[in-house]
This record gives sequence, structure tokens and C-alpha cells, in this order.
Amino acid sequence: MNRRTPNKNMLKKHLENLNKSIDRLLYSYDICSKISSERGHKNEEYWEHYEALTARYGRSVDILVNSVLRYIDVMEYIEPGTTIDVTNRAEKRGFVDSAQDLRVLKDLRNEIVHNYDSDDCEGVFDDSLRLIPDLLEIINKVKIYCGRFLE
Repeated sequence: MNRRTPNKNMLKKHLENLNKSIDRLLYSYDICSKISSERGHKNEEYWEHYEALTARYGRSVDILVNSVLRYIDVMEYIEPGTTIDVTNRAEKRGFVDSAQDLRVLKDLRNEIVHNYDSDDCEGVFDDSLRLIPDLLEIINKVKIYCGRFLE
């Protein structure tokens, strides 16, 4: 079986990886939501929790876009194409109101990965906390949609 042949077990595997990633992200999200309301002294524990949160956010976005959404294309016999193609199809499938919504999540992921300015970390942390509920809503819609392939 080649890589482009639809395989529901492969889709299940991508969804399982996404679920594991989201479980870890939610763990960090709960901790960081409490820390952000305190906004006191920023010690090493603070930075450790927020760096875990952003890493888990980035990984979850990657799995969603690069594994799950691309594999939905395979399941529907569509050439995945570019990330822009994938995000545009996410809009057409009703996962997001606008492809731009998914691009915002992806842009933050890119900022996390390529952020070398430690003075700007707090803005990235705040954006991550703010966007995680949107990410979770999109993932819920994707899971519902994928049910049609897994019956």
C-alpha cells in the first residue's frame, strides 16, 4: 500500500497522536492558566511551565495540520498540496470560519519555534493561552468529521 492510499488505521493513528498531544497540552494549559492569574515573580518554574505549554501548543498544531488535515485529504483522494491548500480546505469543510483562523494558529506555532527574543516570550505565552480554546474547538470539529471515515 503506498502512502497515498487511504487507510483508516493510519487516520486513527494520526488522531491518537493528536489526542495524546492535546492531553499533554491541556495539562500545561491548566497549570499556566493558574500561573497567569498570579503574575508574580517569574522564577525558573514559571518559565519551565510556559515553555512546556508553548512546545506542546506547537506540537499539537503541527500534528493537526501536517498529519491529520493532510491525511483527511488522502482519505478523500485529494493531493494535499501546500499548507495554504490544507487551510483553505479546512475552511470548506467547516473546521474554521475562515482559513485565516487556522493560519493564526500556525503563525503562532512558527513564532514559538523561531522566537529568539527572550523579552518577547510573555506575549507568546499570552497568545498561546488565548488561542488554545480555538485550537481545541477546531480539533473537536475535525474529530467529528473524521468519524465518517472510521465507521
